[in-house]
Formats: sequence, C-alpha cells, structure tokens
Amino acid sequence: IQTVFGGLTAGQDTTFVTRHVLNENRSRLRLLLAEDNPVNRSMIAHMLEKRGHIVHTVEDGRDVLKALETETFDLILIDLQMPVLDGTKTTAMIRQSEAGTSRHVPIVALTAHVMRGDRERCLEMGMDGYVSKPIQMAALMAAIEELVPRSETVSKVATVQTERVDSEEPIDRARALELMEGDTHLLSEALRASVDDLTRQLERIATGMKQNDLRDVSGAAHRLKGGFLMIAAGPASRAAARLELLAANGDLAACGPAVRSLQLECDRLREAAQEVRQAA
Repeated sequence: IQTVFGGLTAGQDTTFVTRHVLNENRSRLRLLLAEDNPVNRSMIAHMLEKRGHIVHTVEDGRDVLKALETETFDLILIDLQMPVLDGTKTTAMIRQSEAGTSRHVPIVALTAHVMRGDRERCLEMGMDGYVSKPIQMAALMAAIEELVPRSETVSKVATVQTERVDSEEPIDRARALELMEGDTHLLSEALRASVDDLTRQLERIATGMKQNDLRDVSGAAHRLKGGFLMIAAGPASRAAARLELLAANGDLAACGPAVRSLQLECDRLREAAQEVRQAA
C-alpha cells in the first residue's frame, strides 16, 4: 500500500506496481542456512532465493563456523539437531566469538520439536528467532523480517510456530502444495528427493538395528521425520518420530515393531509420491 500511494504526490509520475516490483524493492539478504536434511535444505534455499535472497547452505555446525571465518551474513538459519556439531553448540560458539565486540549476527532456530519452554531455551542459547517445522515461508519470512534490519538493543525471541495438519493419507497433497507455494515442479522434486533419501535412511536404520547402534537409528529417524514434515507426509512422519523416541530411550525391543511400521508407511509414501508426481 505504501509503495502504491507513495508515488501519488503532485507532479510525480506513478509506476505500475507488480509483485516483481515489490520483490525488487525488498532488501536482498545474505543468509546462511544450516540443515542436515537435503530435502529441507534444498526446498528452503530455493524458496528464499525466489525472494531474491542469496543463500549459502551447509550441512552441520562445523561448516557454519568455517563459513563465518571467510564470509559475512545478515542472518543464520540453523537446525537444532545436526550431526557433527548441533545448532545449540554452534550458536554458543558463535556468541562466544562475538563476546567483547559489537558484532551480533541474528540466528533463527529451525526445529521439528515444538515443546513447552523451547522459546526460553532459544533465548538462553543466544538465538533470536524460532520457527517450527514443517517450514512455512510466511512464518519464516516473518521471523527474518522482524530481525533484519535489527536494532542493537533488540534482545527478544521472535517465536513463530506453524500449525500442523496431518492427513491419514500418505501425503496431504493440498498441504504439500501449499508448503511449496503452489509450485508443482518444486513439489515433484521434493518428493523425488524424499523417496531417494528415505531409501538411504532405511538402510542406515537396518544397519543400526543389526549393530545395536540405537543412536544412529534415532538420528536416521529424526532426519526422516523432518523431511516427511516438509512434504506433508503425516503418517510417515509420526512413525519416524516414534522410532526416534524409542531409539533415543534405548528401547531395543520396542524399536523392532516401530521399524516395521515405519517401513510400511514408507512403502505407502513411495506409491503416493509416484501418483502425485505423475499428476503434476
């Protein structure tokens, strides 16, 4: 509205305002995205780039620290649970490096966990924003725009939680398309990447079960859970979340049935993904 009426002053030519004009007028940010799930990483980066931002992607916290050694970013988007170095420890190390300086890069947490007290924990860890998965771009952009440009006196957490609406169908097609902002090609690519990754993660889970490595089983299940949320695969995501919890608690006996349930949901997801891609 300000853009449209801002030009209506005496003697000044008006400009036809389009979505393209608005995108061009927005500030172009340099963003660092740390996300270990390749599906989530690709989709979030793609949608941010569509808005004109420059996005540098990494897979874990160690690579975040390496990137900060040579580049400057306006804001960091960081998954809380990552291999090698997680989001919590990475944030602590960044804030430690900033101590005694005027530097403070805004950090927004991305997480599939939505629990009471998460907002306070983010604040204590030195983060500035919090967005829950599956990521909705409206929610993510609201958190980013609240922090950049950022006043040096701001010390609050921008908390944006997304509503979760799971369907009993393997994929909630309407929801998945909404998450991809109506881009059917992007949805097709997300489904392809998800199916490719679930095959790898199921193999990782099978190996972990044989070797009694429940930590790796939990990690693989967590990765699947996050990817499934991004494509609105509610049943598969819930099955992965259950296995993640059981494995994290060391309950080997209960993990067996949970793995079989996850495999069944993944089989349903493969078929549904093929149907959706063919329809697209």
